[in-house]
Amino acid sequence: MVTSAEVNSPPGRTLDRSPAGAGDPSVAIGRPRHAVAGEVGDHPEVAVGEGPPEAAARFRVERAARMLRETQEEPALIAASAGFCDQSHMIRTFRRVLGRLPSAVRADQPYTRGVGP
Repeated sequence: MVTSAEVNSPPGRTLDRSPAGAGDPSVAIGRPRHAVAGEVGDHPEVAVGEGPPEAAARFRVERAARMLRETQEEPALIAASAGFCDQSHMIRTFRRVLGRLPSAVRADQPYTRGVGP
């Protein structure tokens, strides 16, 4: 028999009230099973200190910074490879995330790729 909670729930979000889930805290409080396990996904900024847009920007900046330090590629090509719309977007994001320009990051470490000991 289908309960009203199951009919009114979105697909895949039915309440588990079976004996197999008796030890699950989500069942005891009548919440969908994924709600307890998925709370980090619902509020990542609480769990890791930054939301998805901030994390994406940080990942792009880290990738671009590594490429700036390790290659002599043009900044516009690095921006595109790292996922930025264009070079000016990369510059604005570097300023916001690092407080520095990409040129300053490139100057941190000289080009050493291909130079062995």
